[in-house]
Amino acid sequence: MSANAEIHPKLFTVETKCTGCGNKMTLSSPLEESSLCVETCHKCHPAYTGEKRALQAGAVEKFNQKYAGFYASKKQSSDKAKQS
Repeated sequence: MSANAEIHPKLFTVETKCTGCGNKMTLSSPLEESSLCVETCHKCHPAYTGEKRALQAGAVEKFNQKYAGFYASKKQSSDKAKQS
C-alpha cells in the first residue's frame, strides 16, 4: 500500500441531479451515497450563467433600505458615550 492510499479517502461514483434545472451529472465523492440532489449546478447558477433571477433582483436595494440608518445611529451612540 502506497503512502497516498493511506491518506486519501476512497472515492465513489455518485449520480447527482440538480433540482433547479434537472441536469444530471456523475461525480466522484468520498460519500457512499448512490445519488445526491443539489439545488443549483453550473448550468443554472447565476454566477455561471450571468443571469439575474427575479428573486435576487433588488436584494441590494432592500438591504440598503433596511439598514439605512444603522451606521449613523451606531456612530451617534458611540459619540455620546465618549462625551460622558
